[in-house]
Amino acid sequence: MKKTVKIGFLLLILGIILVIFGVANNGIKTVYWHNGFHVAKHYVKTSHPSEIKQITLKTGSDVIVRSGSTNSVRVTSTNERPTIKNDHGHVTISSKSKNYSSFNFQLTTPVVNQTIITVAKNTKLDQLTAGQAQIGDVRLSGLTIDKLTAQPQGALTLRDVTVTQPLKDLTAYDAHFTRVTAPSLTVKSDGDLTIDQSQFEQAASSLTSNDDMTMRQTKLKSGQINSSASDVSLVDNQLLGQLTVKSTDSDIHVKTDQNNGINAHTDTGDLSIFGWHSDTQKSYQHQIKASQQYRLISTNGDITVTDS
Repeated sequence: MKKTVKIGFLLLILGIILVIFGVANNGIKTVYWHNGFHVAKHYVKTSHPSEIKQITLKTGSDVIVRSGSTNSVRVTSTNERPTIKNDHGHVTISSKSKNYSSFNFQLTTPVVNQTIITVAKNTKLDQLTAGQAQIGDVRLSGLTIDKLTAQPQGALTLRDVTVTQPLKDLTAYDAHFTRVTAPSLTVKSDGDLTIDQSQFEQAASSLTSNDDMTMRQTKLKSGQINSSASDVSLVDNQLLGQLTVKSTDSDIHVKTDQNNGINAHTDTGDLSIFGWHSDTQKSYQHQIKASQQYRLISTNGDITVTDS
């Protein structure tokens, strides 16, 4: 019995040594299931283009495009080799997404599939395209772009971005804009839509959200907002003409100067306009001759307007 215990103890020590040796040599791999077990492979591809004029995104990962000191592209991908093509400054990044169930012993740091593109400072991109072939989120920061086309299947985030042409037909799951400047904005969000400290002063804009919609400290020429089943919040914006807000089964909150016009109507909710309140009267007008007009319509929600 003692001999068996000794042999077992020696085998245990040997096993521990082998495990340590395997871990030290990167022996623990993530395993995924797809018609059988497979060891996950991770690929990293980098490029340093001499110039970047256009960017086309077709990746299965999240993408960050930012301003920096020099041009560079870095793509991290799992199971599929990514491709980086450069055609006279037109950079196209492609990588596939694999949503297989995977597992490991959690002794290794998970590899995050991500594409990071750095554009040299003072560069104006001719075009950036992230169509429906772009599966992951897209984040743009510190960029100047002539034309932006974006319909990613994930979220879309723009921060400190200037676009020369109107932002047309942008779609995303969630959309977030901070200090964005363009002639106008047309965007549809399946989730939240937030706009902060931005400027769209040259043409009418159209904003559609299926979740909460918030716009703060933004200059807008005119336009329309459509929201369903979630609240709309407009805070301290500068409106040049008329903005129509239509909300279904949700409340509308506006904070603005009392010199601006308000035309509010709710089918079943309450109205509260600059201190005036009613739960029976369903329509109310304020400063009907003002150049800046908010036309607020809610089918089943309250409308509240307060002074800035």
